[in-house]
Amino acid sequence: MSFSDIVVTDKNGAAVTGFSFVAADTEDNVSNESFSWNSDKPIDRLETLAPNGSWGCKNPQGLGTTDVSCAGTGAGASNTAGGKSTALLVKANAPSQFSATWKTPQRSAIAFGIQTAKLTLDKNVVARVNPSDSFDTSITSPENSVLASATTGTASTSTTGSTVILPAPDGAPFTLAEAGSSGSTSLAEYTQSWSCVNRKTGSSTALPAANSGTSATVIPAVADDIVCTISNTPIPHYTVVKEVDEKQSAVPGQKVTYTVTVSNKTGLPYTAENPASFTDDMSDVLDDATYNNDASNGATFSGSTLSWSGALAAYETKTITYSVTVNNPYTGNLQLRNTVTTPPPPPGGVPPCEPGPCGTVTGLVHFVTHKSVDRTEVMPGQVVTYTVTVTNDGPDAITADKPASYTDDLSNVTDDATYNGDASNGATVSGNTLSWSGPLAVGETKTVTYSFTVNSPMTGDKQLRNVIIPGLAGQCDTPGGCETTTFVVPPNFPKVSTGGSAVGSAQLLPLIGGAGGAAMVLLALVTMVLLRRRQQGERA
Repeated sequence: MSFSDIVVTDKNGAAVTGFSFVAADTEDNVSNESFSWNSDKPIDRLETLAPNGSWGCKNPQGLGTTDVSCAGTGAGASNTAGGKSTALLVKANAPSQFSATWKTPQRSAIAFGIQTAKLTLDKNVVARVNPSDSFDTSITSPENSVLASATTGTASTSTTGSTVILPAPDGAPFTLAEAGSSGSTSLAEYTQSWSCVNRKTGSSTALPAANSGTSATVIPAVADDIVCTISNTPIPHYTVVKEVDEKQSAVPGQKVTYTVTVSNKTGLPYTAENPASFTDDMSDVLDDATYNNDASNGATFSGSTLSWSGALAAYETKTITYSVTVNNPYTGNLQLRNTVTTPPPPPGGVPPCEPGPCGTVTGLVHFVTHKSVDRTEVMPGQVVTYTVTVTNDGPDAITADKPASYTDDLSNVTDDATYNGDASNGATVSGNTLSWSGPLAVGETKTVTYSFTVNSPMTGDKQLRNVIIPGLAGQCDTPGGCETTTFVVPPNFPKVSTGGSAVGSAQLLPLIGGAGGAAMVLLALVTMVLLRRRQQGERA
């Protein structure tokens, strides 16, 4: 009997080269009987049955070559009580041709076959990171052909079923593996545990280790029946996200609220013995603000640190809020900066603050003003011009909803002068008050000018005195940098020399108060002139 063009394929139609073709004499081989096998690949002994039997194939020839033969010995029959016939089983690895010749005067038979084993891969999902996570499992041959596969879907188990395989004579391994189904959480967020058994008694085949990860290899022997179960457990994982209701432009007295969201991302609960937790170092907040003692959901505050820890059921989310009030006046570096930190994750776990964010920065509004006047003395009919600069020297832009601003009380100017209606850069005048407000980019300066013409004749206290008041979060750049005074001087008002020192008209101006004041000034001038002449006469 001859076989030619032998081809073995797997279920996908791919040619399998790792197989053994087996032949055996299935009847008693006694005296005057013989058989021989021929192949294009070497023929080796697979097994000898009943080697101590009283008859049968005792002395095979040519093992390890392409021609093997054996002549029978003795007499007997396997159906004789206690009778055993020595029989030879041989194999050739992946032959394309094999033939058998046997000679016997009796009824006889021969057998051919292919050696097989079995592999099964079961899946057990302990819990999920995401309830919709699904897992794909597979058994792959040494030729890289998938022999069996399964998918859990949302179920907790799956199986490839018992899959017949052809053990590779060269010891090439089969691969057992799992993968996340499309759209499922990365397997990096799970731990894998393997449990394998071989139902073939006495097999010495090495089985995958418990910590084999997402794939393992095995080299089955003939007749092995190996069943492996891979179990997935989520690596404990919760996320922390921190937000602040005011990201920039906070002002003195304003309340700033922080919200931290803690979410259990797995189907495994966090317990009081193994809680989720975070801390928030508030030291760079409290230099500019005061804690309002209002932390929610069991958070505590000690020193400059806010802390929270607690249990989280599977997929549960908890929200913790707490707030501060910006100091008025400022006391720190003009920034509320703080970052939530968490304990390190377990091996292979994802840090809770990734992707985050866990840090926030709130800039505080701050600007400086400076006021100047172009004259310190002025006569009736002349113009006095004021210049005010406003500069954003804070860490963030000043926005239109919380603008920089100032006011200028003009009541002690308008008694002596008349507003010229020329305020620039959006400043406005209402009654005796000039006001300005507006946004400022970081480092930006805006300049406001406005002017008055001194009344003629003079009508007030002969002083143009005014002070600008910066709005919330503003201050003068230097002491006195927000105040100016200009004296109103009568026309041709002289300066008087007294013993080498001159008395300025502005110094004498407070003495002037209508006609009586003028008389007093003239009398003082005459007196000083007479005193000066007398001193000169005495020296002469």
